[in-house]
Amino acid sequence: VATACGVGGGGIYVPLGIVLLGFAPRASTGLSQASIFGASLGGLAVNARARLPPDGKAGHGRPLIDYDAALYLAPLEMAGAVLGATAQRVLPDWLLLGAASGVLAATARRTAGRYAAMRDEERKGSEMPDPEGSPPGGDAEGGTGEASDGGYSRWHDDGDGGPRRWLLEADARQYPPEKIASLALLWTGLAAVTVLRGAGPPAGLFDCGDAAFVALLLAQFAWTLGFAAYQGRRIVASAAAKVRAGYPFRDRDVRWDAAALRLYGAWTLLAGVVAGLVGIGGGMVLGPLMLAMNIDPRVSTATTGTMVLLTSSTVAAMAVAGGDVPVTYALHFASTCLAGAYAGRAAAEAHVGRTGRASVLVGALAAVGCAASAGCAAMMV
Repeated sequence: VATACGVGGGGIYVPLGIVLLGFAPRASTGLSQASIFGASLGGLAVNARARLPPDGKAGHGRPLIDYDAALYLAPLEMAGAVLGATAQRVLPDWLLLGAASGVLAATARRTAGRYAAMRDEERKGSEMPDPEGSPPGGDAEGGTGEASDGGYSRWHDDGDGGPRRWLLEADARQYPPEKIASLALLWTGLAAVTVLRGAGPPAGLFDCGDAAFVALLLAQFAWTLGFAAYQGRRIVASAAAKVRAGYPFRDRDVRWDAAALRLYGAWTLLAGVVAGLVGIGGGMVLGPLMLAMNIDPRVSTATTGTMVLLTSSTVAAMAVAGGDVPVTYALHFASTCLAGAYAGRAAAEAHVGRTGRASVLVGALAAVGCAASAGCAAMMV
């Protein structure tokens, strides 16, 4: 259920680990990250193949995952997660659970309001006649948005075959190799430093007090923040090029500029800190953030799930390396959550494609947030 709405489910896994397994909160947060990693892999198996169908304005299909948003926001979330996981080792358990409960309650309340607004809009839209007779989840021609050209052929003729056509073709690619390679490079660099650094004694190659450990910790932040700065400049330049070329933006496309980079970057960094502190994947904070950015809920859940995969794998590796979580437990729960997430995400995509009602994803996100907040509050008491 959690992965279907674009979150890892850590707010639920942490209380369950404490109640059912008898783990301490710190060990339970580490196991939660391993579970989130498995669940995110299951979600990615569905999201990577899915497409956002053409609409009446932009008319071109594209991958459900917003790779540009992920390339800028993911390193910021990862930097925050490393900071939160490092601080977690010195903070008391009651503070960790209290922080988790408060953050999750606030985001769940905001998400519930967003769900109510979207549900009302969908109900009003369903009462209006459809002049073209298209089905709820398809395009004007009765398709599913999975045409071989992504629906691009109806919109690419801009007269001179210039920048606009090239930009549309680039965005229509299901698996943009340079962007996927960049995400892999980001994860590989951070994972390498994490293995060297460990989570403190006796993990890693250096003891916690060594100067080399501190240097590697700073290297993690330099890598992620530098990567984010580079990608931020790139997507702002790309957005400006699209404006000049007369690119047909969708209503829910993010118009990246310097102000948007600062605002969303700061909130994403905070989401990462919360994720590392309390054992959630960050999706319960990032999901509402992306809804506030007016991103399509289908794109939001797929993109958030991809970012959570990168973050949870890093923090889970730190927990296992630090000896907080046995490897056998981490592998077992990761594989179990992978299977459940794949089934849940596939069912959610089928429902939205059949009914056209994406508000169900937002409602599920609000419900998971409420349950997670209540669970953390109960554990604190």
